[in-house]
Amino acid sequence: MQQLIKVDDGLVTVSVRTVDQLCERWFAQALPDLSPTVGPQYRRLLDRHILPRWGKVPLRRVRPADLDALYAGLRHHGGQGGKPLAPNSVQRIHGILHRALNQAVKWGRLATNPASKASPPRARRATLTPPAPVDVMRLIDSAAKVNAQLPSFLRLAAATGARRGELCGLQWRDIDFDRDNSSSVAPSRT
Repeated sequence: MQQLIKVDDGLVTVSVRTVDQLCERWFAQALPDLSPTVGPQYRRLLDRHILPRWGKVPLRRVRPADLDALYAGLRHHGGQGGKPLAPNSVQRIHGILHRALNQAVKWGRLATNPASKASPPRARRATLTPPAPVDVMRLIDSAAKVNAQLPSFLRLAAATGARRGELCGLQWRDIDFDRDNSSSVAPSRT
């Protein structure tokens, strides 16, 4: 990828003219602030869905209607083997494009962000069906046969509804045994 360098008023600026140049510059800048799981996910979505279709398109030619056509195409045949891509995946692709194009506005390469006026599909919330209490107890009893400490973890998870990462991040200093209510776990300090 060749980039042009321009000097204005003593400031060096890198000229970003195509979608792939923008996405690569934006991703390199954003990567240090992305979580270890989000960074690779963004990279995969860029490489699989955005850059092959939009890489060489000049930034000035990106229009909301074109983005809407991209989203519709992804919804119909953007998945593996030409299968439909889920609305949540298309929504993530839109999010990446929106952030990158927003950066182009900040860098003065676009006057407005075309993704702001595009219409990606609405993300669908997963419907969670928690297990019945009797099933939770059976799981806890079975876990005791595998690992003596696992039932404590599962009881805490079932009682608090905390996520796995939140439970794994708990430390003794997070426990308040003197607190005068039904919960003895202090709120997270993050």
